[in-house]
Amino acid sequence: MYALATAVHWLLDPIHVLLALFLLGALIRLVNRGIHAWSGKALQFLVLGAVLALFFLPLGSRMLEPLEDRFPAYRLQSEAGRLDGVIVLGGAVDLRASMNSAGLLQVGSASDRVLTAVEVLNQSNLDLYLTGGDGALTRRVEIGEAALVAEWLDQQGFESARIKIESQSRNTAEHPLALLAAFPELESGLYGLVTSAFHMPRAVGVFEKSGIKVVPIPVDYRSDRGRAIVFGQGIVEWERFALAAREWGGLFFYFALGRTDQVFPSPASSRSAGL
Repeated sequence: MYALATAVHWLLDPIHVLLALFLLGALIRLVNRGIHAWSGKALQFLVLGAVLALFFLPLGSRMLEPLEDRFPAYRLQSEAGRLDGVIVLGGAVDLRASMNSAGLLQVGSASDRVLTAVEVLNQSNLDLYLTGGDGALTRRVEIGEAALVAEWLDQQGFESARIKIESQSRNTAEHPLALLAAFPELESGLYGLVTSAFHMPRAVGVFEKSGIKVVPIPVDYRSDRGRAIVFGQGIVEWERFALAAREWGGLFFYFALGRTDQVFPSPASSRSAGL
């Protein structure tokens, strides 16, 4: 199942879809050299037009906004008293870069997750649950992401007894199952859930389905609100679109597999909504 999820994730990348369509257009032109060759050429022009639109129009930001706005911002300082702990999902660390730099922690674009882990340890007495191993199908590294982050936090002087790690899960679907296997106490109580804002709907759906009651703590906002047309930020907007396409696709894929109870989980549907 993990291999299937990885394949779907790859297929949901717009660059792969557009490249396949462009090559299909080339094949049509090659096979139909006569009057029907125009259809292949038209398909290729449509692909090129789509690429230009994705580079210069804020389509990615507009697709990310509903994901990021699904759950409201959460202030840990004022709300920590109602929580029994905080869960931080993996995805912030570049494992291979970290291994290639003698184990020094190398974070990527989702580094806000690690910063929030530091905030939890600094500003509350809550236990911190780190989840995430290595998501690679092959050539997996020796140490998982959660263990690497825990090691770094220990080096910063934080109390290691408060840091719980689970380094076997490889994706969003596996996080709650692996956490419950390692820490059965998560079946009761209420836990903060830290992940990127665009990823929060799918994460909440999976955790609620598993029976872990969570309060979303979204971080790492990516959309660029307030701009109608963005020139000079083509690559950034393309990355946003690719991110949004994969996440929307992931929501439908998880619902189809029964990993979530709703296509687009919301605060109203959350088990912890009334707590």
